[in-house]
Amino acid sequence: MSHLAPLNVPKAVLRFVREHIHSVSQLEVLLLLVTRPQPWSPAAVAAELRLTPRSAEIRLRDLQRRGLSRYVAVNDSYTYVPTSEAQHAVITDLVACYASMQHTIITEIFSARCLARRGSARGG
Repeated sequence: MSHLAPLNVPKAVLRFVREHIHSVSQLEVLLLLVTRPQPWSPAAVAAELRLTPRSAEIRLRDLQRRGLSRYVAVNDSYTYVPTSEAQHAVITDLVACYASMQHTIITEIFSARCLARRGSARGG
């Protein structure tokens, strides 16, 4: 079965979602960091997005490991820091796509998870 790209979503955005986004809550944390640039503590993210503090912390740490945020120990917060201008451009496109095609992006997240599970189940 082939995986068809959704119409109107740039290929770079789809690739980014497949490689870096594993849940809707993870995407929403990233979008929060991008669209409201300020230091965000796990507790503040949890309150803003109605997540548990632990869930917010896990997603923030994952974004940090992926090079999408920076941790500041002094105030226990995270800020959005892309690794390159090219990555920032893709994430900016992702923000726009999510705003206008939320269902398409969410479907892509679940499709990528499904494909990853099938691949690991087959040993590849």
